[in-house]
Amino acid sequence: MTIFQKEYTAFIEKQDILLTKQREYEHSCREILLAQIVKLTEETGEVADAVLKSLNEQREEKYYDDKSTDLGAELADVIIVCSLLAKTANIDMDTALKNKMNEISKRG
Repeated sequence: MTIFQKEYTAFIEKQDILLTKQREYEHSCREILLAQIVKLTEETGEVADAVLKSLNEQREEKYYDDKSTDLGAELADVIIVCSLLAKTANIDMDTALKNKMNEISKRG
């Protein structure tokens, strides 16, 4: 595991703990997963917004929005939310990614 991977894993662990502590009352795993998928949808929309802004394809009133149009930052948000979602669902992302990469490699 690289230094970055270790740092990222520790970051996700810390964020998961912080999010868990922020909940004032206990939620079921189902409710947490639903909340996380809503957050993922929000972040994915921000990626789309950043792409549209970078291509000057956004509605005029959106051009003056103070939100960041940094595509890299928005993609990072999506990856972080996906990691937290995977953690909640007890998914081993190393295994899931390796399996998916093998599956894609066999296609072409």
